[in-house]
Amino acid sequence: MSIFNQLTDRTPFFSVKYEVAHKLGNEDTLPFWIADMDLPVAEPIVNAIKERASHPYFGYTSIDPKFYTSFASWHTRRHGTPMDPELLAPAQNVVHALLHILALDADEGDGVIVQPPVYFPFFSIIEKLKLNKIDNPLVLKNGRYEMDFDDLEDKLKKENARYLIFCSPHNPVGRVWTKEELTTLVDLCYAHNVHILSDEIHSDLILKGKHIPLHTLNEKARQITTSFYSSGKTFNLASLHSAYIYMRNKEQKQAYLDFEKKWEIPLSQIFGMVANIAAFSECETWYQDMIAHLKDNVRLVKTFVKGHLSPIKLIDPEATFLLWLDCRELGLDAEELNDFFLNEANILLNRGDIFGSEGAGFMRMNIATPRARLEEGLRRVEQALPKRRQ
Repeated sequence: MSIFNQLTDRTPFFSVKYEVAHKLGNEDTLPFWIADMDLPVAEPIVNAIKERASHPYFGYTSIDPKFYTSFASWHTRRHGTPMDPELLAPAQNVVHALLHILALDADEGDGVIVQPPVYFPFFSIIEKLKLNKIDNPLVLKNGRYEMDFDDLEDKLKKENARYLIFCSPHNPVGRVWTKEELTTLVDLCYAHNVHILSDEIHSDLILKGKHIPLHTLNEKARQITTSFYSSGKTFNLASLHSAYIYMRNKEQKQAYLDFEKKWEIPLSQIFGMVANIAAFSECETWYQDMIAHLKDNVRLVKTFVKGHLSPIKLIDPEATFLLWLDCRELGLDAEELNDFFLNEANILLNRGDIFGSEGAGFMRMNIATPRARLEEGLRRVEQALPKRRQ
């Protein structure tokens, strides 16, 4: 049996994923919500942590240069484009990194464009910094989401936009943006002097197509793009709090480091550092096997939804382990839809409206889990559906 199909009880280890599911539902509620994996971490990562833990000194620690060079090398192997490790800076996680980059440079009231339905912490970052959220909603055409460039250009002309937070690949709709789409986006933002903050945390979780790191697209993109990465999704290391910012230039990097020092914000976590180095240096086989497992799970969900869960439809995913389910034909409002999955099917998903009002009628499902658990979750929905079809 594949290690990814082994069923393990995570509840004794304070898993937020299970604690929240059992609190909102019951002890039998299956969680398919928050974006961490029910898949075991690669053995080289565990070994690296054990080895460092065997040295019983955990005082203040500087950052090993391999923290940067291992990631830069991995990124180059994955995407075929060079990355200068001298332009990488550390962060606790991508959300903190986005917040700090904006706090460093933005003025109160500045406009920040987002493209809902989209990762909802973007909204709280903007609110906390007293910035102005400008929505440029994605549009759903023939079962696939696209950027609305006419609306974007209109917003760029009329609103006081200084930033665009970009999700690439997109969470929750699973798009891998094409070169043509990225080029249009960059051209518009460059023409209006808008800085793109590109959240690329899911960039290694490609199911079809090819991810293009935005800063590598062309010279315009390089000048206006700051990119954000983490091992948290790819290697299931969210609780180790290690992320990367790829800066536009060394001046931006130094300004960020000065900002972090001014506010005494810690930049390194020793076990996160050694885990990242091991992940990006020694875990290629685990990574390839994990991607194969995700693709198998996607095929399972596609087949099951089509054959058993009508009128629910699956938005065909191009990336991430987060699937976007179109439940609008059930005719339920957001509260009723969440209640159906939680209290009738007894599974916990992310409700779509938290990603923006454009997500109403949709649900997000995390399928990074053993096949048997996923099958059980799908069967529960199938068993609950008949009375909703009446």
